[in-house]
Amino acid sequence: RYFRQFGEGTVVRLAMHRNPGLEVVLLEKGSTVWVAEGRTETLEAGTVYFTFPWEPHGGVRPFESGHVLRFVVVRLPGSRGKPRFPAELGLSRRDMQDCLKTLTGTPRRAFPSSELLRTVMQHLSRELWRKSPRRDGVIDGLTRVLVLELAECV
Repeated sequence: RYFRQFGEGTVVRLAMHRNPGLEVVLLEKGSTVWVAEGRTETLEAGTVYFTFPWEPHGGVRPFESGHVLRFVVVRLPGSRGKPRFPAELGLSRRDMQDCLKTLTGTPRRAFPSSELLRTVMQHLSRELWRKSPRRDGVIDGLTRVLVLELAECV
């Protein structure tokens, strides 16, 4: 569907890279220093971090340990100048425009996460690992809430 990648655990080395969609990362434990498009930010436990497909990003330190994270990469059709969310998410035109305006309008990528975002990431991760087509509606709903709540955190 519209997920490109997802996972959870510890990353020991995070080389500079780009993802094939909007990446949303929740740092659950520890701390780290990441850079996106030349902007360095420190992430502590409870931080949500996001990047767009056109943004190179990665860790500042060559090797890290002691942190735990969850991430999802959601397909983001369009281009740098006109990104959009997949229609399958069911976002209204207004919600999509508001979210994209908020997310593209900030130079920062790291923000304190809300309790709702943390809960949604945990449930979304679990549902994606299950890979049950009967749960597609649940995954769509959780992803829609994730996008809306990410914009609220920003």
